[in-house]
Amino acid sequence: MAEMSDQPVKTFSVGFHEEAYSELPYARAVAERYATDHHEFILEYGDVPETLHLLVQHLGEPFADPSMIPLYHLSRLTREHVVVALNGDGGDDVLAGYPRYYYDKLAKHYGRLPSLFTHKLIPWVVDMLPDSANQPVGKSFVNGLKRLRNLPLIDERASIIRWGSYFPLPLRAKLWQPQIWQELLTHSTLGLAEWLLCQRFDKAPASTFLDRTLYTDLTTYLPGDLLVKADRMTMINSLEGRSPLLDHEFVEWASRLPNQYKVGEDIQPFAQHGKVLLKQAFASLLPPLVRRRGKQGFGIPVNAWMRNVWADWAQEVLTSNATLMGEWFSPAAVINLLQEHRSGREDHGKRLWALLVLSLWLNNSLVR
Repeated sequence: MAEMSDQPVKTFSVGFHEEAYSELPYARAVAERYATDHHEFILEYGDVPETLHLLVQHLGEPFADPSMIPLYHLSRLTREHVVVALNGDGGDDVLAGYPRYYYDKLAKHYGRLPSLFTHKLIPWVVDMLPDSANQPVGKSFVNGLKRLRNLPLIDERASIIRWGSYFPLPLRAKLWQPQIWQELLTHSTLGLAEWLLCQRFDKAPASTFLDRTLYTDLTTYLPGDLLVKADRMTMINSLEGRSPLLDHEFVEWASRLPNQYKVGEDIQPFAQHGKVLLKQAFASLLPPLVRRRGKQGFGIPVNAWMRNVWADWAQEVLTSNATLMGEWFSPAAVINLLQEHRSGREDHGKRLWALLVLSLWLNNSLVR
């Protein structure tokens, strides 16, 4: 774009004061390399409660992807300068950029261990580890270890749930009111999402485990979460978003690529092997700072903020909702989530966020 344009390309990015979460330095490096007309927005914890109250009015269902908050503000900033903007949605889903795609290889080895280790000993050990919640998802070593608890409990074909579910099964059993939990068990609805993902995986027109997983994500996670978020947050601000990496001809071409061009062949813990071909193709066009950069999700410091500056707000919103506290969920279990997170014993940030969104959405729905 910079080479073809007769004026500086306009670029936009959002970041945070919390350095571990902010990718602004990397965005600036690219902007400086190509002399773009660069604009930034700093999202602060005080911006979020009011924004969340606003956004739940535009959502037709409880939608708990925290990155909708920075995307909303980024879209608002962008709309002040342009009416159409390009984004990078689809890159991870088409070219295998999410860490779980190469962690699946490690999980197969982990699954061969005796069940005494995978079902009891290892979960017991990782449960003893405190999680500081001061790192983004995918960057916290302890948070990553605690995901091992889910591996033997969830079908490997349901990758997004296996690696990304907010609420593991044992925690759900404690959270729901006993009578509702029994109904869920009786009517076999507990694993419905997992079953649907497995069905999609089995029907995938692909031969390898990776390509079947990518197909599953492209037909469920991408249109059901990522594109919903992008569409809602841009259109609320009268901004049109475009996703070049989701051009159908490019997706069809990328789908036929051998696995080694997506995820590296080496099986090494914590290695960055995603989007191999993309990295090789553009290595000479990116600043070294960016080229060496590993994958980081587009999120907000929800875990850290929920532990201090949001703690009272979260407790007030949750405990004041009679439907959640008592009718659906165990008040003691919800309070325990709040207390464990605030103390640093466990990282329940995303779980509390999901409950917050549900509570506010319910209140908004009842008012209407």
